[in-house]
Amino acid sequence: MRIAFFLHSFPEISETFILRQATGLMDLGHTVDIFADQRPAPAPVHEEVERYGLRERTRYLHAAAGRGVGESLSSAAALLRHRGFVLRYLAHERAGLLRDLADLTRLKVIGILPPYDVVHCHFGDIAMRYRFAAAFWQAPLVASFYGFDSSSYPHAEGRRVYAPLFRAAAGVTALSQHMAARLVELGCPAERLHILHIGADPERFRPAATPSVDPSAPVRVLTVARLAEKKGIEYALRAVALAAERRPELRYEVIGDGPLRQPLATLADSLGLSGKVCFHSVQTEEFVQRAMQEADIFLLPSVTAANGDEEGTPTVLMEASSCELPVVSTLHSGIPEVVLDGATGFLVPERDVTALADRLHRLLGNAELRHMLGAAGRRHIETHFDTRKLSRQLEELYHEVLGSGRALLASELEA
Repeated sequence: MRIAFFLHSFPEISETFILRQATGLMDLGHTVDIFADQRPAPAPVHEEVERYGLRERTRYLHAAAGRGVGESLSSAAALLRHRGFVLRYLAHERAGLLRDLADLTRLKVIGILPPYDVVHCHFGDIAMRYRFAAAFWQAPLVASFYGFDSSSYPHAEGRRVYAPLFRAAAGVTALSQHMAARLVELGCPAERLHILHIGADPERFRPAATPSVDPSAPVRVLTVARLAEKKGIEYALRAVALAAERRPELRYEVIGDGPLRQPLATLADSLGLSGKVCFHSVQTEEFVQRAMQEADIFLLPSVTAANGDEEGTPTVLMEASSCELPVVSTLHSGIPEVVLDGATGFLVPERDVTALADRLHRLLGNAELRHMLGAAGRRHIETHFDTRKLSRQLEELYHEVLGSGRALLASELEA
Protein backbone atom coordinates (compact mmCIF):
# COMPACT_ATOMS: atom_id res chain seq x y z
CA MET A 1 0.00 0.00 0.00
CA ARG A 2 0.92 3.63 -0.55
CA ILE A 3 0.14 5.48 2.68
CA ALA A 4 0.20 9.24 3.28
CA PHE A 5 0.80 10.41 6.86
CA PHE A 6 -0.27 13.97 7.71
CA LEU A 7 1.27 15.50 10.86
CA HIS A 8 1.82 18.80 12.66
CA SER A 9 5.60 18.57 12.20
CA PHE A 10 8.26 15.96 11.60
CA PRO A 11 10.53 14.68 13.03
CA GLU A 12 9.56 15.33 16.65
CA ILE A 13 11.56 13.60 19.39
CA SER A 14 8.45 13.36 21.59
CA GLU A 15 6.27 11.68 18.97
CA THR A 16 7.94 8.30 18.96
CA PHE A 17 4.56 6.64 18.53
CA ILE A 18 4.09 8.10 15.03
CA LEU A 19 7.65 7.27 14.02
CA ARG A 20 7.14 3.66 15.13
CA GLN A 21 3.93 3.42 13.10
CA ALA A 22 5.72 4.66 9.97
CA THR A 23 8.74 2.37 10.33
CA GLY A 24 6.55 -0.58 11.36
CA LEU A 25 4.49 -0.22 8.18
CA MET A 26 7.65 0.12 6.09
CA ASP A 27 8.98 -3.08 7.68
CA LEU A 28 5.78 -4.77 6.51
CA GLY A 29 6.54 -3.72 2.93
CA HIS A 30 4.37 -0.60 2.59
CA THR A 31 5.36 2.83 1.27
CA VAL A 32 4.90 5.67 3.75
CA ASP A 33 5.27 9.32 2.76
CA ILE A 34 4.97 12.11 5.34
CA PHE A 35 3.25 15.47 4.87
CA ALA A 36 4.09 17.82 7.74
CA ASP A 37 2.29 21.09 8.30
CA GLN A 38 5.40 22.72 9.81
CA ARG A 39 9.14 22.19 10.11
CA PRO A 40 10.18 21.31 13.67
CA ALA A 41 12.54 23.38 15.78
CA PRO A 42 16.13 22.06 15.85
CA ALA A 43 16.33 19.16 18.34
CA PRO A 44 17.70 15.62 18.65
CA VAL A 45 16.01 13.06 16.43
CA HIS A 46 15.62 9.29 16.61
CA GLU A 47 18.15 7.33 14.60
CA GLU A 48 15.42 5.61 12.55
CA VAL A 49 14.65 8.94 10.88
CA GLU A 50 17.96 8.66 9.04
CA ARG A 51 18.04 4.87 8.79
CA TYR A 52 14.67 4.71 7.04
CA GLY A 53 15.34 7.81 4.91
CA LEU A 54 12.30 9.59 6.34
CA ARG A 55 13.63 13.11 5.83
CA GLU A 56 13.66 12.45 2.09
CA ARG A 57 10.08 11.17 2.32
CA THR A 58 8.79 14.30 4.09
CA ARG A 59 7.14 17.32 2.45
CA TYR A 60 6.44 20.53 4.39
CA LEU A 61 3.08 21.96 3.40
CA HIS A 62 3.05 25.30 5.21
CA ALA A 63 6.33 26.32 3.60
CA ALA A 64 5.07 25.13 0.22
CA ALA A 65 1.95 27.28 0.50
CA GLY A 66 4.13 30.35 1.14
CA ARG A 67 3.17 33.98 1.64
CA GLY A 68 5.08 35.81 -1.07
CA VAL A 69 3.52 37.02 -4.30
CA GLY A 70 5.06 34.20 -6.31
CA GLU A 71 3.91 31.54 -3.89
CA SER A 72 0.41 33.04 -3.73
CA LEU A 73 0.14 33.03 -7.51
CA SER A 74 1.37 29.44 -7.64
CA SER A 75 -1.22 28.40 -5.03
CA ALA A 76 -3.97 30.22 -6.93
CA ALA A 77 -2.93 28.44 -10.12
CA ALA A 78 -3.23 25.10 -8.32
CA LEU A 79 -6.75 25.99 -7.20
CA LEU A 80 -7.69 26.89 -10.77
CA ARG A 81 -6.09 23.75 -12.17
CA HIS A 82 -8.23 21.63 -9.85
CA ARG A 83 -11.25 23.94 -9.82
CA GLY A 84 -13.74 21.15 -10.44
CA PHE A 85 -12.72 19.37 -7.26
CA VAL A 86 -12.35 22.65 -5.34
CA LEU A 87 -15.88 23.80 -6.19
CA ARG A 88 -17.44 20.44 -5.33
CA TYR A 89 -15.53 20.27 -2.06
CA LEU A 90 -16.39 23.83 -1.01
CA ALA A 91 -20.04 23.31 -1.93
CA HIS A 92 -20.10 20.29 0.36
CA GLU A 93 -18.17 21.97 3.20
CA ARG A 94 -20.10 25.25 3.28
CA ALA A 95 -19.64 25.95 7.01
CA GLY A 96 -15.90 26.74 6.93
CA LEU A 97 -15.56 28.20 3.46
CA LEU A 98 -12.61 30.57 4.01
CA ARG A 99 -10.67 28.15 6.21
CA ASP A 100 -11.21 25.29 3.76
CA LEU A 101 -10.13 27.49 0.86
CA ALA A 102 -6.90 28.35 2.70
CA ASP A 103 -6.27 24.66 3.37
CA LEU A 104 -6.90 23.79 -0.27
CA THR A 105 -3.93 25.93 -1.32
CA ARG A 106 -1.86 22.88 -0.32
CA LEU A 107 -3.06 21.38 -3.61
CA LYS A 108 0.05 23.09 -4.95
CA VAL A 109 1.93 20.10 -3.48
CA ILE A 110 -0.73 17.43 -3.14
CA GLY A 111 -2.24 17.97 -6.58
CA ILE A 112 0.90 16.96 -8.50
CA LEU A 113 1.36 13.61 -6.72
CA PRO A 114 -0.07 10.23 -7.73
CA PRO A 115 -2.91 8.97 -5.52
CA TYR A 116 -2.36 7.15 -2.24
CA ASP A 117 -4.25 4.08 -1.08
CA VAL A 118 -4.82 5.43 2.44
CA VAL A 119 -4.62 8.91 3.98
CA HIS A 120 -3.81 8.73 7.70
CA CYS A 121 -4.04 12.02 9.60
CA HIS A 122 -2.46 12.11 13.05
CA PHE A 123 -4.30 14.37 15.55
CA GLY A 124 -7.85 15.57 15.11
CA ASP A 125 -7.03 19.15 14.14
CA ILE A 126 -4.69 17.94 11.40
CA ALA A 127 -7.40 15.59 10.13
CA MET A 128 -9.79 18.53 9.94
CA ARG A 129 -7.28 20.55 7.93
CA TYR A 130 -6.21 17.85 5.51
CA ARG A 131 -9.28 15.66 5.13
CA PHE A 132 -9.59 17.16 1.66
CA ALA A 133 -6.48 15.20 0.57
CA ALA A 134 -8.35 11.93 1.03
CA ALA A 135 -11.25 13.28 -1.03
CA PHE A 136 -8.87 14.51 -3.73
CA TRP A 137 -7.11 11.15 -4.01
CA GLN A 138 -10.38 9.22 -3.49
CA ALA A 139 -8.69 7.27 -0.70
CA PRO A 140 -10.13 6.32 2.69
CA LEU A 141 -9.36 8.71 5.52
CA VAL A 142 -8.14 7.43 8.88
CA ALA A 143 -7.97 9.97 11.71
CA SER A 144 -6.03 9.20 14.90
CA PHE A 145 -6.54 11.04 18.19
CA TYR A 146 -3.88 11.29 20.88
CA GLY A 147 -4.88 13.56 23.78
CA PHE A 148 -5.30 17.33 23.54
CA ASP A 149 -7.30 16.86 20.34
CA SER A 150 -10.03 15.00 22.23
CA SER A 151 -9.91 17.25 25.32
CA SER A 152 -8.73 20.88 25.28
CA TYR A 153 -9.19 21.41 21.53
CA PRO A 154 -12.94 20.63 21.41
CA HIS A 155 -13.30 22.37 24.77
CA ALA A 156 -12.01 25.55 23.11
CA GLU A 157 -13.53 25.12 19.64
CA GLY A 158 -16.89 23.59 20.53
CA ARG A 159 -18.27 20.07 20.80
CA ARG A 160 -19.31 20.02 17.13
CA VAL A 161 -15.88 20.99 15.83
CA TYR A 162 -15.25 17.52 14.36
CA ALA A 163 -18.62 17.06 12.68
CA PRO A 164 -17.18 17.40 9.11
CA LEU A 165 -14.34 15.04 9.97
CA PHE A 166 -16.60 12.36 11.43
CA ARG A 167 -18.71 12.50 8.26
CA ALA A 168 -15.67 12.01 6.05
CA ALA A 169 -13.50 9.55 7.98
CA ALA A 170 -13.71 5.88 7.14
CA GLY A 171 -11.93 5.03 10.38
CA VAL A 172 -11.17 6.89 13.62
CA THR A 173 -8.71 5.58 16.19
CA ALA A 174 -8.51 6.23 19.93
CA LEU A 175 -5.71 5.24 22.29
CA SER A 176 -7.96 3.92 25.04
CA GLN A 177 -11.53 3.09 26.02
CA HIS A 178 -11.58 6.39 27.93
CA MET A 179 -10.74 8.35 24.78
CA ALA A 180 -13.14 6.31 22.65
CA ALA A 181 -16.01 7.23 24.95
CA ARG A 182 -15.03 10.89 24.70
CA LEU A 183 -15.01 10.75 20.89
CA VAL A 184 -18.47 9.18 20.82
CA GLU A 185 -19.66 12.06 23.01
CA LEU A 186 -18.17 14.44 20.43
CA GLY A 187 -20.17 12.79 17.65
CA CYS A 188 -17.96 10.04 16.24
CA PRO A 189 -20.07 7.16 14.87
CA ALA A 190 -19.31 4.13 17.06
CA GLU A 191 -19.14 1.82 14.04
CA ARG A 192 -16.15 3.75 12.63
CA LEU A 193 -14.25 3.92 15.93
CA HIS A 194 -11.31 1.62 16.67
CA ILE A 195 -9.04 1.24 19.70
CA LEU A 196 -5.47 1.39 18.45
CA HIS A 197 -2.89 1.53 21.22
CA ILE A 198 0.51 3.11 20.94
CA GLY A 199 3.27 1.05 22.46
CA ALA A 200 6.92 0.30 23.02
CA ASP A 201 9.44 -2.02 21.40
CA PRO A 202 10.39 -4.61 24.07
CA GLU A 203 13.54 -5.44 22.13
CA ARG A 204 14.68 -1.84 22.28
CA PHE A 205 13.51 -1.06 25.83
CA ARG A 206 14.88 -3.84 28.01
CA PRO A 207 15.97 -4.05 31.64
CA ALA A 208 19.68 -3.80 32.36
CA ALA A 209 21.53 -7.02 31.57
CA THR A 210 23.30 -6.85 34.94
CA PRO A 211 21.13 -4.85 37.36
CA SER A 212 22.84 -3.15 40.30
CA VAL A 213 22.67 -5.08 43.57
CA ASP A 214 24.51 -2.55 45.74
CA PRO A 215 22.27 -2.06 48.80
CA SER A 216 24.08 1.18 49.69
CA ALA A 217 23.34 2.82 46.33
CA PRO A 218 20.67 5.57 46.35
CA VAL A 219 17.26 4.61 45.01
CA ARG A 220 16.69 6.48 41.76
CA VAL A 221 13.34 7.88 40.65
CA LEU A 222 12.96 8.93 37.02
CA THR A 223 10.54 11.09 35.01
CA VAL A 224 10.70 11.57 31.23
CA ALA A 225 8.22 14.20 30.05
CA ARG A 226 7.66 17.53 28.41
CA LEU A 227 7.62 20.08 31.21
CA ALA A 228 4.02 21.16 30.73
CA GLU A 229 1.10 21.40 33.14
CA LYS A 230 -0.62 18.13 32.26
CA LYS A 231 2.51 16.11 33.11
CA GLY A 232 2.05 16.98 36.80
CA ILE A 233 5.76 17.49 37.55
CA GLU A 234 4.90 20.03 40.27
CA TYR A 235 3.18 17.24 42.22
CA ALA A 236 6.04 14.86 41.52
CA LEU A 237 8.51 17.30 43.09
CA ARG A 238 6.31 17.83 46.13
CA ALA A 239 5.87 14.06 46.57
CA VAL A 240 9.61 13.45 46.21
CA ALA A 241 10.26 16.11 48.86
CA LEU A 242 7.87 14.33 51.26
CA ALA A 243 9.35 10.91 50.50
CA ALA A 244 12.88 12.26 50.97
CA GLU A 245 12.05 13.22 54.55
CA ARG A 246 11.98 9.49 55.35
CA ARG A 247 14.34 8.31 52.60
CA PRO A 248 16.97 11.07 52.30
CA GLU A 249 19.14 8.91 50.04
CA LEU A 250 16.69 9.01 47.11
CA ARG A 251 17.64 10.77 43.87
CA TYR A 252 15.26 12.14 41.26
CA GLU A 253 16.04 12.72 37.57
CA VAL A 254 13.80 14.63 35.18
CA ILE A 255 14.45 14.35 31.44
CA GLY A 256 12.68 16.83 29.18
CA ASP A 257 12.08 20.48 28.54
CA GLY A 258 9.13 22.80 28.16
CA PRO A 259 7.50 26.03 29.29
CA LEU A 260 7.60 25.13 32.99
CA ARG A 261 11.32 24.34 33.16
CA GLN A 262 12.36 27.39 35.19
CA PRO A 263 9.32 27.46 37.54
CA LEU A 264 9.87 23.78 38.32
CA ALA A 265 13.58 24.27 38.99
CA THR A 266 12.69 27.14 41.33
CA LEU A 267 10.11 24.95 43.08
CA ALA A 268 12.67 22.17 43.54
CA ASP A 269 15.05 24.61 45.25
CA SER A 270 12.29 25.95 47.51
CA LEU A 271 11.43 22.39 48.57
CA GLY A 272 15.02 21.77 49.66
CA LEU A 273 15.72 19.32 46.83
CA SER A 274 19.02 20.82 45.71
CA GLY A 275 21.45 17.94 45.26
CA LYS A 276 18.60 15.41 45.04
CA VAL A 277 16.98 16.50 41.75
CA CYS A 278 18.71 16.72 38.39
CA PHE A 279 16.97 18.35 35.42
CA HIS A 280 18.15 17.26 31.98
CA SER A 281 17.03 18.85 28.73
CA VAL A 282 15.53 16.86 25.85
CA GLN A 283 17.73 13.82 25.22
CA THR A 284 18.16 11.11 22.61
CA GLU A 285 16.35 7.82 22.89
CA GLU A 286 19.61 6.08 23.74
CA PHE A 287 20.10 8.41 26.71
CA VAL A 288 16.53 7.69 27.89
CA GLN A 289 17.06 3.94 27.54
CA ARG A 290 20.17 4.07 29.74
CA ALA A 291 18.39 6.25 32.29
CA MET A 292 15.53 3.76 32.51
CA GLN A 293 17.93 0.86 32.92
CA GLU A 294 19.69 2.68 35.75
CA ALA A 295 16.52 3.86 37.53
CA ASP A 296 14.49 2.02 40.17
CA ILE A 297 11.08 3.73 39.91
CA PHE A 298 9.29 5.65 37.16
CA LEU A 299 7.10 8.59 38.18
CA LEU A 300 4.57 10.43 36.00
CA PRO A 301 1.64 12.01 37.95
CA SER A 302 -0.37 13.30 34.98
CA VAL A 303 -3.25 15.74 35.57
CA THR A 304 -5.96 17.51 33.60
CA ALA A 305 -4.64 20.99 32.80
CA ALA A 306 -6.57 24.17 33.50
CA ASN A 307 -7.54 24.46 29.82
CA GLY A 308 -8.89 20.88 29.80
CA ASP A 309 -5.83 19.33 28.13
CA GLU A 310 -5.39 15.64 28.95
CA GLU A 311 -2.93 12.88 28.22
CA GLY A 312 -3.72 10.02 25.89
CA THR A 313 -1.62 7.08 27.02
CA PRO A 314 1.97 8.36 27.48
CA THR A 315 4.48 6.28 25.54
CA VAL A 316 7.08 6.67 28.28
CA LEU A 317 4.90 4.61 30.65
CA MET A 318 5.10 1.66 28.27
CA GLU A 319 8.82 2.14 27.72
CA ALA A 320 9.42 2.28 31.48
CA SER A 321 7.36 -0.86 32.08
CA SER A 322 9.19 -2.58 29.25
CA CYS A 323 12.42 -1.84 31.17
CA GLU A 324 10.83 -3.51 34.24
CA LEU A 325 10.40 -0.28 36.16
CA PRO A 326 7.47 -0.09 38.58
CA VAL A 327 5.38 2.95 37.68
CA VAL A 328 3.75 5.50 39.97
CA SER A 329 1.14 7.51 38.09
CA THR A 330 -2.43 8.80 38.33
CA LEU A 331 -6.00 7.77 37.63
CA HIS A 332 -6.01 9.97 34.54
CA SER A 333 -7.37 9.46 31.03
CA GLY A 334 -6.23 6.10 29.55
CA ILE A 335 -3.36 5.53 31.99
CA PRO A 336 -5.21 2.80 33.97
CA GLU A 337 -5.21 0.70 30.79
CA VAL A 338 -1.40 0.90 30.65
CA VAL A 339 -0.49 0.81 34.35
CA LEU A 340 -2.41 -1.80 36.34
CA ASP A 341 -2.83 -0.50 39.87
CA GLY A 342 -1.22 -2.86 42.37
CA ALA A 343 -0.03 -5.19 39.60
CA THR A 344 2.48 -3.23 37.48
CA GLY A 345 2.66 -0.06 39.58
CA PHE A 346 0.51 2.27 41.63
CA LEU A 347 -2.14 4.79 40.58
CA VAL A 348 -3.45 7.60 42.77
CA PRO A 349 -5.93 10.46 42.27
CA GLU A 350 -4.67 13.49 40.37
CA ARG A 351 -2.79 16.10 42.44
CA ASP A 352 -2.77 13.88 45.57
CA VAL A 353 0.77 14.59 46.79
CA THR A 354 0.36 12.59 50.01
CA ALA A 355 -0.76 9.48 48.12
CA LEU A 356 2.09 9.85 45.62
CA ALA A 357 4.61 10.12 48.45
CA ASP A 358 3.09 7.09 50.18
CA ARG A 359 3.44 4.89 47.04
CA LEU A 360 6.97 6.12 46.49
CA HIS A 361 7.85 5.28 50.09
CA ARG A 362 6.46 1.75 49.69
CA LEU A 363 8.69 1.18 46.69
CA LEU A 364 11.77 2.95 47.99
CA GLY A 365 12.14 0.51 50.85
CA ASN A 366 11.13 -2.70 49.09
CA ALA A 367 13.37 -3.93 46.27
CA GLU A 368 11.42 -7.19 46.03
CA LEU A 369 8.16 -5.30 45.41
CA ARG A 370 9.87 -3.14 42.80
CA HIS A 371 11.08 -6.24 40.98
CA MET A 372 7.69 -7.98 41.14
CA LEU A 373 5.76 -4.99 39.76
CA GLY A 374 8.41 -4.27 37.12
CA ALA A 375 8.48 -7.84 35.81
CA ALA A 376 4.67 -7.88 35.60
CA GLY A 377 4.80 -4.56 33.76
CA ARG A 378 7.08 -5.94 31.06
CA ARG A 379 4.80 -8.95 30.55
CA HIS A 380 1.84 -6.56 30.21
CA ILE A 381 3.63 -4.51 27.54
CA GLU A 382 4.75 -7.58 25.62
CA THR A 383 1.17 -8.84 25.52
CA HIS A 384 -0.79 -5.67 24.80
CA PHE A 385 1.54 -2.84 23.74
CA ASP A 386 4.28 -4.36 21.56
CA THR A 387 4.75 -1.99 18.59
CA ARG A 388 5.32 -4.89 16.20
CA LYS A 389 1.88 -6.32 16.99
CA LEU A 390 0.34 -2.87 16.80
CA SER A 391 1.78 -2.30 13.31
CA ARG A 392 -0.08 -5.37 12.09
CA GLN A 393 -3.28 -4.12 13.74
CA LEU A 394 -2.89 -0.83 11.89
CA GLU A 395 -2.32 -2.70 8.63
CA GLU A 396 -5.52 -4.68 9.25
CA LEU A 397 -7.41 -1.43 9.86
CA TYR A 398 -6.21 -0.05 6.53
CA HIS A 399 -7.44 -3.16 4.73
CA GLU A 400 -10.78 -2.85 6.51
CA VAL A 401 -11.37 0.75 5.45
CA LEU A 402 -10.09 0.52 1.88
CA GLY A 403 -13.44 -0.41 0.33
CA SER A 404 -15.73 1.42 2.72
CA GLY A 405 -13.56 4.54 2.69
CA ARG A 406 -13.74 5.08 -1.04
CA ALA A 407 -17.49 4.50 -1.07
CA LEU A 408 -17.93 6.95 1.81
CA LEU A 409 -15.90 9.68 0.16
CA ALA A 410 -17.66 9.34 -3.15
CA SER A 411 -21.09 9.52 -1.54
CA GLU A 412 -20.07 12.51 0.60
CA LEU A 413 -18.94 14.69 -2.31
CA GLU A 414 -21.87 13.71 -4.47
CA ALA A 415 -24.46 14.33 -1.74
